[in-house]
Amino acid sequence: MARTILTGMFWNLYLEGIKLYQSREDLARVVVFDNSDEAKERFEGRFNYLYDYIYDKYMMNTVRSLDRHKTGAIAAISIADAELIAAHNKEEDEVFVGDWMIAINIGLTYLLAQLNDALHKYGQEVDKLYMPPVFSCPRPYPEVMERHLFYNQRDGGRVSPLDLAEKFYLLECLTLERNNIGCEILAHDD
Repeated sequence: MARTILTGMFWNLYLEGIKLYQSREDLARVVVFDNSDEAKERFEGRFNYLYDYIYDKYMMNTVRSLDRHKTGAIAAISIADAELIAAHNKEEDEVFVGDWMIAINIGLTYLLAQLNDALHKYGQEVDKLYMPPVFSCPRPYPEVMERHLFYNQRDGGRVSPLDLAEKFYLLECLTLERNNIGCEILAHDD
């Protein structure tokens, strides 16, 4: 998939995320979204940088493009890194993970769509990504993931596209197993 098509698709998913957020009155008053041309350029610049970096540094010469896990992870990180979403009037110690919430949602939406594209070749489809149970707190796994990424970034760390891609891969494998589809079906798909 051409890079400009990818970034345009991810940007459109971001704009759809804004609409969903704004439809909730309780959230619309406290969250500010940047959908300016400059914001789009920041996102595209970050996406292209991370994509090229991962491709050039870690991929073998036979790889034509990055797989769905890495691409989705790069999109999620690029959304969060571009600082497109902010909270109004939040307390200094208040945790706001709205940027990561939309970013992870975009990455997972892409992963599910691309997974189903790959599965269609084998007459298979899944309706959702399965998430592992969380035992340490009363939150669903995507929220736990969002908070971990937020804390890592807040504490001066960089979120690694390869680490997030591995989480996406494991979610894909869990989803396939829960649907009685062996992960090996996609061994040569990317």
